[in-house]
Amino acid sequence: MKNLIVLFFLFSCTFSITVYGQNYDKLWQLYSDGNFEEVVSLSKNELESNPNDPNLNSLTGRSLTELQSYNEAVPYLQNVVSNIATDASSKAWALNYLGKCYFALGEYEKSRNNLVECIELNATKNATNSSRGWYGVFGFDSYFNGWKTIETEHFIFHIQPNTKIRGLEKFIEERKDAFTKINSFFESTIPKKIDYFFWNSNSDAKNVGIPELGYAKPEYCLIHSLYDQSVGHEMTHVIIHHLTRNPKKINLINEGTAVHFDQTGLDKLGIAKNRLSNQPVSIIELWENWDTLPADISYPLAGAFVKHLIEKGGKEKYLEFLKDQIFDNAALIYGEQLGGIITEFEESLMK
Repeated sequence: MKNLIVLFFLFSCTFSITVYGQNYDKLWQLYSDGNFEEVVSLSKNELESNPNDPNLNSLTGRSLTELQSYNEAVPYLQNVVSNIATDASSKAWALNYLGKCYFALGEYEKSRNNLVECIELNATKNATNSSRGWYGVFGFDSYFNGWKTIETEHFIFHIQPNTKIRGLEKFIEERKDAFTKINSFFESTIPKKIDYFFWNSNSDAKNVGIPELGYAKPEYCLIHSLYDQSVGHEMTHVIIHHLTRNPKKINLINEGTAVHFDQTGLDKLGIAKNRLSNQPVSIIELWENWDTLPADISYPLAGAFVKHLIEKGGKEKYLEFLKDQIFDNAALIYGEQLGGIITEFEESLMK
C-alpha cells in the first residue's frame, strides 16, 4: 500500500510538470502571436494556485506591459526579479520591461535603474541590447548630459546643446499653443507629460540608436524630432493614441490625421494633386496597402482624405472611428455614406 501511495505521488508530480510545461508552451506561443489579453486571462487563472511561478508572472507582466496596463504589470514583473527560482534570462527581461513600465508612468529614476541592472546582468544578448536601446531612446544615455530641460503643463522639452533653434521662448510657446489647439478637437487624456527631444540632425540622433527623425513612441508619451519639423505632426500621434486603450491603427488614417493636424497650414490636397499629375488613386487600396504610393504622395494625400472625411462625415463619427481604423469599422460607422465620401475624394484628385 505504501508503495502504491509513493507511485501515485510521483505520477501526480510528473503529470503536473507535464501539464505545466504544455501550458507554458501554449502561453508563450500566444504571447509571440500578440494575443496578450488571452495570455493575461489564462496566466492569472494559473497564478491563483501558483502565485510565485516565475514563468506565469513573467508572461502576465510582459503581456500587461504590451497592453499598456503599466501599473498592473509592475507587481508581476517585480515578482520575477525578486524570486530566487527565476533564471537569469527571465530576470533580465523582467528588468527590461520594468524599465519601460516606469518610464510610461513618469518614474524616470526607477526606469533608469532597472534598465541599468538589466544591462549589467548581461544575461541574454537580446535583453541587454533592448535595454541599451531604450536607455538611449528614453534620454538616460550620457550623450544627453548638458541638454537643457524646460518643463511645462503638458511637456518636458529636451533641447540639444548648441541647438539650431532660434528664439527658444517663441519655439516653446508655439508647441504649447499647438497642443491646446489640437487637443481641443480630440479632448484626449494624456497619462504623463510628453518628453519631447529636439535634435540638430539625424546623424546626431544615431549616437543613441535613433535611425531617423521624427520619431514618436506614443505609448510612452515620447517624441524625438528635428528642430525644424512641423509643430503638430508628432504630438498629434501621441494625442490620438490615448483616445482609447490599444487603438487599432492603419497608416492611411493614423498618418493622415497627423498630417492634417500638423499646424503647417499647407494645402495637402493641392500638394497631392500636383504630385499625382492626374494619376488615378484607389483610397481603398491605399487603406489596405500603405506602400502603394511613395511617401511624398501618400502623406499629403492621407492628410487631405482625413480632412475630407471629417468635413463630410462629421467630428463625432470620426472620433469614434479613430479608435479602430480598419476599413470594416469605417463601413460600420459611416454606413452607405462611406462609398460616396471616397468616390467624391478620388474624383477631386482628378480635377
